[in-house]
Amino acid sequence: MTELFSVIRMAYAATLADAVASSAHAHVEPALRGDDGSLALDGEYDLPMRADLVSRRGSQAGKVLSVDSHTRMQFSVHTLPLPPAVIYVAPFVWDAVALRVGGLVPEQVGAVLAPWFMDWFDPEDANRPNEEGLFGVVHFASDPRAEGALVALELDLGSAPVPALEDLLARLAAAGARDIRLA
Repeated sequence: MTELFSVIRMAYAATLADAVASSAHAHVEPALRGDDGSLALDGEYDLPMRADLVSRRGSQAGKVLSVDSHTRMQFSVHTLPLPPAVIYVAPFVWDAVALRVGGLVPEQVGAVLAPWFMDWFDPEDANRPNEEGLFGVVHFASDPRAEGALVALELDLGSAPVPALEDLLARLAAAGARDIRLA
């Protein structure tokens, strides 16, 4: 799965890195903050969020700029055993992952999601730019919600490295997830 995730991540990271390179007057992957400088928190789990870019100058100063994946790789669904879970990987884009989890309730998924997210968010902005000019951080996670027998949530993995996604999947499996779907 690491190789597949790497290719999917690279498609988005290259697009984001190109946008960064052509936006010299923009904050790169800034955390959204309140007037007092503290992280702006939202949702049931009080999670922060990052923008892709925020303009620093001119008439666009302060405007949030979104960089979206342009293409979704096409491939057959892959399965991966991660006991006790089975992971199903359908085509997805790094900045808009639909995650579905079976075997846990929304509160259990949230209890895994919140600490994972903060571990990969870099709330202190301590990360330095990598070779892509990016900070290796996740951008967004929605609140988990029941969707039939599954728990659904959306993720923007931002410029986070592949181990971030693998870490989340491992944590969900360790918490008792039986069915984990990425699309």
